Amino acid sequence: RSMANRALAADLLGRLAIRRHDYAVATDYAAKSAEAGESYVRFNPSDLNSWVYWVRGLDQQASVLLEQGRIDDAVAGYRKLVALDRDARKPASLAPLLWNNWGQLTINESRAGRFDAARRTHLVAAAAAKETGSLEKPGSARQALFDMYADALQARLDLDQGNNQAAFDQAAQLATRMRALEFSQDETGGNIRDASAVRANFLRNTLATLTLAALRTGRYGEAEAAARERAALPPNPFSELDPQDERSRAQVTLAHALLLQGRTDEARAITEVEIPRYRAELKAGAGGLAFAKDFSYALYVDALARPVSDPRRNAYLAEALRQLDGMGDEVNRLVDIRELRNRIGAAGSG
Repeated sequence: RSMANRALAADLLGRLAIRRHDYAVATDYAAKSAEAGESYVRFNPSDLNSWVYWVRGLDQQASVLLEQGRIDDAVAGYRKLVALDRDARKPASLAPLLWNNWGQLTINESRAGRFDAARRTHLVAAAAAKETGSLEKPGSARQALFDMYADALQARLDLDQGNNQAAFDQAAQLATRMRALEFSQDETGGNIRDASAVRANFLRNTLATLTLAALRTGRYGEAEAAARERAALPPNPFSELDPQDERSRAQVTLAHALLLQGRTDEARAITEVEIPRYRAELKAGAGGLAFAKDFSYALYVDALARPVSDPRRNAYLAEALRQLDGMGDEVNRLVDIRELRNRIGAAGSG
């Protein structure tokens, strides 16, 4: 129990540091969490719970590296994590612990433009999710949810590769299937406590893909609808992050969709709420990859809603680029960051 408590304490303190954007402290606690989890496994490798702590520690380490803009190290961290399933000491398959980590590795390889690697990882992520789904009641909505995981990742891969129509079609179909799932109240499952919460998270990510694909393909009304649905979803109960971050992300995407429909005043009504919130967070010490991207996107959308004669337009565009520049070269090579920089550049020349 003392080993478990040590791992849990470090994990919790690390997650609190991440929420405060204190990545130096989070780095220290994530290392302690991973070390405590590994020690627990060495002590009792036959206890599957000991592996849970090791997985959580390694996952936290990779997440912190990502926020620090150390993309190559983060990808290597996720690879180290999923490699646990090859450890001869494991008492059973670790796929039910690692399916989402395989997904995170897929996404980050794809963001980094390593599409061949991402496609290979995607196959393993799909197999891990299917194996995890096999622990659920055959034919149940819970099992169907896991069966959708591979398709959701494929839609994201298509988006990153610029296959916008395929991403839109896949995400739109998936969102419809996810909404239709009905979970039995008396049905418990093998791997997830709250199927409705997991479905909300799957749907949130799918709607994010759908919105971006709709924006790229000129379906601005459908982008608006998807962004509104995303914003209305319940917060992720499994995350240490501030749920306001996700709400703001959805709201700014909504503003972008409104703007592209010519509804400038409605768009600015959103950005004029969100930008002061980001500035307050920045003043309080916020930082990291997700924050820099979100703040830059909000500045870009607000600037786009202003006439060329408004001095705030160019000022906001320049500030958006400074936010991204500050994250370093590895971040600015990411597919999604390159797209955002291109949008900002086009707005500046327009």
